[in-house]
Amino acid sequence: MSETPHHHDHQHIVIVGGGFGGLYAALGLLRERRFQVTLIDRQNHHCFQPLLYQVATGGLSPGNIAMPLRSLLANHKRGRVLLDEVLDVHAHHQQIVLASGTTIAYDHLIVAAGMRCNRFGHDAEWGTAAPGMKTLDDALYLRRRIFENYELAERCNDPRERQRLLTFVICGGGPTGVEMAGAIAELGRSLRRHEFHHLTADDTKVILLEASASILTTFPQPLQDRARQDLTDLGVDVRCGWMVDHVDHRRIVRATTSDQETREHIDHGLFIWAAGVQGVALAQSLAIASNESLKPGGRVLVDEYCRLPGHPHIAVIGDLAYHPDHRDPLPLQERRALPGIAPVAMQQGRYLAKRLRRELRGRAVKPFRYRDKGAMAVIGRNRAVGVTGPLKMRGRLAWWAWLFIHIMYLSGTQNRILVLLQWAWAFFSRNRGARLITGAELTEQALLSRRRSAGAPAHDAAD
Repeated sequence: MSETPHHHDHQHIVIVGGGFGGLYAALGLLRERRFQVTLIDRQNHHCFQPLLYQVATGGLSPGNIAMPLRSLLANHKRGRVLLDEVLDVHAHHQQIVLASGTTIAYDHLIVAAGMRCNRFGHDAEWGTAAPGMKTLDDALYLRRRIFENYELAERCNDPRERQRLLTFVICGGGPTGVEMAGAIAELGRSLRRHEFHHLTADDTKVILLEASASILTTFPQPLQDRARQDLTDLGVDVRCGWMVDHVDHRRIVRATTSDQETREHIDHGLFIWAAGVQGVALAQSLAIASNESLKPGGRVLVDEYCRLPGHPHIAVIGDLAYHPDHRDPLPLQERRALPGIAPVAMQQGRYLAKRLRRELRGRAVKPFRYRDKGAMAVIGRNRAVGVTGPLKMRGRLAWWAWLFIHIMYLSGTQNRILVLLQWAWAFFSRNRGARLITGAELTEQALLSRRRSAGAPAHDAAD
């Protein structure tokens, strides 16, 4: 089945992905009456990914950080949303092919499809044993596993099994891993004090593994040191220079130091992958169309106007775009690319909408220039680090700045109010209100743990 634009006097712009880049581009493009916009995503909602860890640890509910794409575009009659997946791009025919079998023609294509977890060639082996945190489904799965483990540990009479259940290993010392480690550590303290009375202070163990010499390597060294100290104060075991060799379904992690001198098996109740991302499968189709190889991380090379080389009607933005700093005097191959973070995607989305509006009117356009407004990472209550220009923040000031910025960027006024109220309640009561175990029945690992704690044979778990 083939679709063409409804109005031939309009330019049809297709956007792949409803994340930050795709959503900001759509909202900017719909200001122009001669644009007809089709937004395609595998999910029906826009998700504020920086707060996924809050959902995973029960701090926020899914609806607080996500909003239906149709609601966000409801006031724009020239915009439509399709729940589908783009499988291929026929660049020379200006068409895309969807998983539903539909072919859609476009005048301009904007690809903001995002990234997926990169387990460095071990997806088939580690996938189910090393869950990541890229979607709401991922966060809800982790929430279920975390609180399921606490329920099982509360009734477990075997000290070794209880500690295994409450040993959480996070691989990756970037902002996601650091924030997740701090949140789980604080959660463990709160649950032990107020709800799980049979647990002791030594039962919960959080281990953060990082392959490089430090965590938060994109931050200045003093802030790296402060973040590590804050994590240590919360009881997190931070191990830098450690690489994961293997994750198996027996819940064993084998880690090796970078100098190959130390090897260790770690029994754990939950292993979380936060160590890297790679481009989605669609990136390969774009690379073939541009006659360029994929760049590090499976990203797609773009020019200074966010365009795919050789195809001025195709733009790639957000995490998936490998956008070198074109002001850098170094050769193209040696220039550093813009980081795959939300502020870059937002600015690229706004820029692209403005660029296409100006081109429609025959006006000159300028290359994209990213304005770096800084970076932040929260470690725990009143614990955060941040940098913006020459200003370095830490502690309570950075924490309050982090709260303000994240609330302001949430989609929808209602979400901002709800999140503000929930965070205020959690701050004063130290109570996380979204600690729900939902979804499928107990996992096979949980059933096995339940039988072990009750003294039943392990091989009966599947009966």
